[in-house]
Amino acid sequence: MAWTLVRAGNASVIVRRCGSVEMVHEVSWVVSDATSDLDLRGERDRTTALRSCGKPFQIAALLDGGLAEVVHDSDALALMGSSHNGEDWHVEKVLSLLSDNGLSETDLLCGTHEPYRSWVARRPASNNCSGKHAAMLILSGHRGWGTNNYVDPSHPVQQLIKRSLQSQFPATLIPGIDGCGAPTYAVQLNELARSYAQLANKASMGLGLMHDAYRTSPSFLGGTDRIETHLNKSYDVLAKPGSDGLWAAALPGKGLGLAVKVDSGNENAASLVALTLLEHMNILSIDSDPEIKRLLEWDLTTCNGKPAGTIDVTWTDDLLHTV
Repeated sequence: MAWTLVRAGNASVIVRRCGSVEMVHEVSWVVSDATSDLDLRGERDRTTALRSCGKPFQIAALLDGGLAEVVHDSDALALMGSSHNGEDWHVEKVLSLLSDNGLSETDLLCGTHEPYRSWVARRPASNNCSGKHAAMLILSGHRGWGTNNYVDPSHPVQQLIKRSLQSQFPATLIPGIDGCGAPTYAVQLNELARSYAQLANKASMGLGLMHDAYRTSPSFLGGTDRIETHLNKSYDVLAKPGSDGLWAAALPGKGLGLAVKVDSGNENAASLVALTLLEHMNILSIDSDPEIKRLLEWDLTTCNGKPAGTIDVTWTDDLLHTV
């Protein structure tokens, strides 16, 4: 089955219990190459906030804008483009990056959130976006822009990112604020897929550095029990889940990008659809990978691990149809 140019469709993730439908999550998906004009209509040109799926493009903008002169190692770059767990090696890397550039944890404006893992302490450096914020701070200091209120949309570092994203996502770029306090933008889902294809193809210096960092340092991209870390270690996939049901991946061996959005925001449903698409593309086999089965809820179970229901993907569009 050849996946070329652009393919798009809709799906439903159906949760059943007691033989009845308990929940339905409606999904839009796009698989694209790096150059298609993506002239689609309907659900496939819907807009969605980039959230953390935008991080490789934000960091690529900073790298192209001078960050590459200061930061060189792949662990640091993967962390800057990550939504990490805040584990010890993540926090230590954030703190060392800040210290090496005359900064400290108190300069981070990302705030704190409930840690993703029970053994992680709540602090700014363990915020899943602390790497991205460290990158913004470091470039701001390097360029002499000042590090106070670097998350303000009018700050030079945010203006640099915005100009780059305007080029990356020319059809739609609607401004807003992400959960970490930094600017984010809504874009068309089909342009997100195309942008991940450009990441797969190393379309710019910055995207090439992010491509290599994600491939080389997957533990800094997520961490313990994170599906993107497992995929990036084990397959020809550069996966980057976002938030609230958004999921994207670059597929270097095929030169393609994938984007999935679940209307309900259910993140497990987004992962189910994305992984099933990867299986249809012969990139992986879900049943042959016990780690994928362990990390995702492919079946409903009781607290004692007994079967309680099922979760299935139903494709509204024919997967063999090419748009």
